[in-house]
Amino acid sequence: MPATVTTDDLLLIFMATYTDAAQTAPTDLGTWTQVHQGNSGSGFVAGGIYAIKAAGTEGGSTANVTTASSLAGAGQCFRITGWSGTIADLEASMDGYSSGTARSGSSLTPSWGQEDALWITMANTGDDDQAVTSSPFVANYTDGADTACGAGSNASGRIATAHRELNATSEDPGNFTIASSEAWAVGTLVVRTGSAGGLAAAVTGTAQPTLTESEVVSGGETIIITLTGDTFVAAGAGAIGSEADTQAIIDGVSAAASPANGWNNEVRDKEVIGSVSRDSDTQATITWTAAAAYSVAADETITVTVPAAALVTSASPLTATPTFVVTNEAAGNPWNYYAAA
Repeated sequence: MPATVTTDDLLLIFMATYTDAAQTAPTDLGTWTQVHQGNSGSGFVAGGIYAIKAAGTEGGSTANVTTASSLAGAGQCFRITGWSGTIADLEASMDGYSSGTARSGSSLTPSWGQEDALWITMANTGDDDQAVTSSPFVANYTDGADTACGAGSNASGRIATAHRELNATSEDPGNFTIASSEAWAVGTLVVRTGSAGGLAAAVTGTAQPTLTESEVVSGGETIIITLTGDTFVAAGAGAIGSEADTQAIIDGVSAAASPANGWNNEVRDKEVIGSVSRDSDTQATITWTAAAAYSVAADETITVTVPAAALVTSASPLTATPTFVVTNEAAGNPWNYYAAA
């Protein structure tokens, strides 16, 4: 595994093994999903794609793809951030060929339609350890990686990958090229991004669209956060997940600037986690307590960001809309006039 892995990252294994023998998903580090498996159909090479949502403890560890018998093989592992957070959003296809010096990744049309996505094309070859010679590996794809098992002639499985970011209804990657004819199992994987699937958070409540300075001082105003395309984690020690998760929701309600007696210092940083309620799977409310020391010389614009730790599927924080504004109340005339009796 990569040296650094963060909770809810996507971990992917691409595996090529000599012969068409079936592969079995790893059982190390948790429950892996076999996203796809295919072979050349000629007995020389098989390829598989495996995925797991990270616990955050996998860094530097190993995971083993197993086969029915002892075989040479090569694998690559990737850590992906900014994905949708749902393994079911990963889709793949694979084609097999008995021979050739150039083959393209399999055509793929994701079921969720046209969205921003990460596309990874892979070429598994066997049996003579032929390196990819095309440059770039595949047209319009970057960061080509070519991994050999080193077993040599008539014994090897080799894997090459490359990726691109693309908003498209389908993708049919171009050719990988090698020097001499081999058997191939070529495939394409699409990773749905964290901005996909209609993910959104909306802000309503008495704080919308504006609050006055005195209303903040008095307390009792609310913001209501409503999710689309995701849900809040269940209550734990806090109203939403752990106490730290609940605190992170408060911490995500921030002003752009931090004057000494402004929102960030006097409201956000002094709010208690008891002010947060989980009203339903998709709705949470913060009822702000009184902030007697709040005082600003200019309006403050407040943005609500829902932390990933408070969400069930999303791997990235979700910025809610719209923002709201706290309006400062200008000081009155300093002179006092009294009428004579």
